[in-house]
Amino acid sequence: MHLTLKFLGEIEEAQIAPIGEQMALLGERYPPFEMQLTALGAFPNMRRPRVVWVGVETPPALAALQADLERGLKKLGIAPERRPFHPHITLGRVRDAGGGRVDWEAALARASEAALGGQRVEGFCLFRSQLQPTGAVYTRLRVVALRGSHES
Repeated sequence: MHLTLKFLGEIEEAQIAPIGEQMALLGERYPPFEMQLTALGAFPNMRRPRVVWVGVETPPALAALQADLERGLKKLGIAPERRPFHPHITLGRVRDAGGGRVDWEAALARASEAALGGQRVEGFCLFRSQLQPTGAVYTRLRVVALRGSHES
């Protein structure tokens, strides 16, 4: 499961350390915070899902952290995202949407009725994603704890 603050795409190995430094600065500024999870959804749609996700009500701390990360990475020459930030937690990918054998729309609707509640955010990571025939392999390159004493 992950919530993407910023998709970087292909980056040079030499960029990893400066990106980590920007992340560490934010970790020192931001305290841990809570976010509320909302209903389940799927891309491209609920009938033929490829990616299953849970929505997130965007608390001010999450929006500010993401915006500050964008600004910090822009200083490193990484282009900011053009689309607005719409956070969601990717739960998984569906290899075979069932070919009509599974009523995904009904299954996801039933699952979304469950109380999703809150999630405490205590840090964030820089991941490398490598696509393999068996799926994506994620490697943590940098882990940053949120240690600030007040919101920026």
